[in-house]
Amino acid sequence: MNSFYYFCLMFLFLNSCSDDEVKLHSGYKETYGSVEGVTGNKDIHYKVGAQFYTTRFNRSHYGEIQNELYLLKYDTLNPKKVEICYTKPVFLANEKTDFCPGNVLKIVNYKWPFGKAYAVRYAYTLAGVSFEREQDIPIDYAKFKQLREGNTVSVEYWMANPQRAILRYEE
Repeated sequence: MNSFYYFCLMFLFLNSCSDDEVKLHSGYKETYGSVEGVTGNKDIHYKVGAQFYTTRFNRSHYGEIQNELYLLKYDTLNPKKVEICYTKPVFLANEKTDFCPGNVLKIVNYKWPFGKAYAVRYAYTLAGVSFEREQDIPIDYAKFKQLREGNTVSVEYWMANPQRAILRYEE
């Protein structure tokens, strides 16, 4: 009986001192970050208030270009604590974009055999110029009917540089 009581007390004590308690007292907000660097050595830069921050960007995709933007979630009490939403590339409201059809070429599990992280390789053509890109997708990508090899999907591209594009498979 004493050992059971001791075990319960230790369990409560250890769990009361976890990092999860800090998360309960802080909030998370969203911003965006810009990717810079060369393959294998990329950072994402973001701004919270008047302060600029940098963190490591751990992805490298076919067709990727400088200054692509991604959604970020940061801790309001510690903005250096940030989560990059790799499956959420973004355009800013003031960036002029348009849409064109694209083709799903391949779904890639790029963590195989050690984990689950997927990307979709897709292609699109504008004014006779062909582009091929990859974009991270959620691990539950199978629920999106458009994400099948050979399917046509909507591609949103930046009019100032059509190489920067986002596959719109959720719509």
